Amino acid sequence: MKEKGKILQILRKKKSILRNYGVKRIGLFGSYLKNEQNTESDIDILIDFFPEKETFDNFMKVCEILEDAFPAYKLDIVTKNGLSKYIGSYILKETEYA
Repeated sequence: MKEKGKILQILRKKKSILRNYGVKRIGLFGSYLKNEQNTESDIDILIDFFPEKETFDNFMKVCEILEDAFPAYKLDIVTKNGLSKYIGSYILKETEYA
């Protein structure tokens, strides 16, 4: 199974529970999206929260859920509001949402 498809499938399965913590959208970007990953690659995940639900506690719970869903992988989880102004627009353009 292709890694990109596998990752997006898992993210889709987790969407309903993640909504309980304020996740509006969740997406994949980076090397796994482009099928350019190597043994050192992490999975890059973008979280877009509903504004009133973007709290530290919700972010930490979402991270815990995702880390449990991908136990064999390193994750780099960022929020839409936490993106760098220098590369954020590029990441938003390339992200594929689950």
